[in-house]
Amino acid sequence: MSIATYSISLLVLSTLSVSLCQAGCPYTFKLHGDYCYRIFSKVRASWFEAKTYCNVAGGDLATIESKEEELYIESELRKEHGNVSAGTPENYWLDGSDILTEGEWRWMSEEGESRLITGYTRWAPGQPDNAGTQEHCLEIRYTFGVLWNDYQCQVQQNFICKSSNGFETGIIG
Repeated sequence: MSIATYSISLLVLSTLSVSLCQAGCPYTFKLHGDYCYRIFSKVRASWFEAKTYCNVAGGDLATIESKEEELYIESELRKEHGNVSAGTPENYWLDGSDILTEGEWRWMSEEGESRLITGYTRWAPGQPDNAGTQEHCLEIRYTFGVLWNDYQCQVQQNFICKSSNGFETGIIG
């Protein structure tokens, strides 16, 4: 085998290895269960900008559909910010909205589709309250004990992205 053939073979194998390593989660996302998550705690965006940011990063704003998933995200936020009562309040956009029909909360991330938020929810007491018909987007409000709240979509806040674990067994190439 010539040096050129060996070099090309090595390049193909290293590219294949990189593809296998990156096949699961988008870059900088963290795998948990069947999904990949990324908490953006240093970037602030409106709800609409956050959706775009997550799409470009390889996911969408996070949906939370079980207590286990909520506890995982809550533990990650506590690692990031510590005790709820300490420091500046940090709130995070999730994928929910009632922008299509007032009072009908939906996950908006299904490739242009939306679906009602049913089953698991974790609204703060008295929420959603729509505060004068101005609150149409779902956030995790850290100052409410990491509970859900409806809020004004144009407010610049942190956000959480989620994507499916795209890892498939077999060779990619």
